[in-house]
Order: sequence, then C-alpha cells, then structure tokens
Amino acid sequence: MSDYKKTLERARRELAQLLKQREELDQRLLKLQRSIEGLAALCGEEDHSRESLPEDLRDPNGEGSITESILGFLANSVVPAKVPEIRNALKEEGFDPDKYSNFLTVIHNTLHRLARQGQVMKVRLPGQGFWGWTTRSTKPS
Repeated sequence: MSDYKKTLERARRELAQLLKQREELDQRLLKLQRSIEGLAALCGEEDHSRESLPEDLRDPNGEGSITESILGFLANSVVPAKVPEIRNALKEEGFDPDKYSNFLTVIHNTLHRLARQGQVMKVRLPGQGFWGWTTRSTKPS
C-alpha cells in the first residue's frame, strides 16, 4: 500500500472518530443547556444560555425556550389553560419531560415568574371551580 493510501485511511479513521466525539459533545451541550434552562426557571431567573450555543444547536427541534412556548400557547388559547394542558402542549411541541428533574415544577415556576413580570395572570374560571392561566392580553370567557 502506498504512503498516500495509508495517510488517506488514517485521515478517514480520524475524521470518523472526531465526528463521533462532536456528536457526543453536541448532545452534552444540549442536555446542559436544558438543565440550565430548568434551573433558571426554578430560581425565577431569565435564561439566556441558548444564546451562547452555536447556531446549529440553538433550536434543534424547532423549539424555543419553555418560557416562549408557554407564552405562545397561552396567547393562542381561547380559554385559560390548566398546567396539565400546558404540559401536554409542551410535550407535543417536542419538549422531553424526562430531561427535567420535575417538569411540572418548571412549568409552575415559569408561570409564577411570568405573573410577577405581569405577562400572565391566574384566573378562576366561572362555574368550573379551577384556576387557569392566561396572558394579560386575553380576557377570560
């Protein structure tokens, strides 16, 4: 085998190894970003970690942040939504609840933070006996 062929084979093996390492690193970056997002929500802080990710990792499944998704869901809801409905909508949007230590707690804390910021409000639904969440611009029926 010529020196060129040996060099070519080494280069191909190295490329395959580096691509595998990159994929593992990309997956770790996404997990860490989601952990930071969840922890920031639990702490009542705004999360900007997604901005530090490379462009190709910022939105791998077409999903934005949980905060953006919750606000979007509530803005498009005709009636105020209960937390389980919000959870189900987030799951349908592609959020994996297993990537968070307690997905419902993250949603609750995000809603309470948004309420403190005046972006959403908790309302009692007439005749239904439960509380729902809506954006400030949506009027409960």
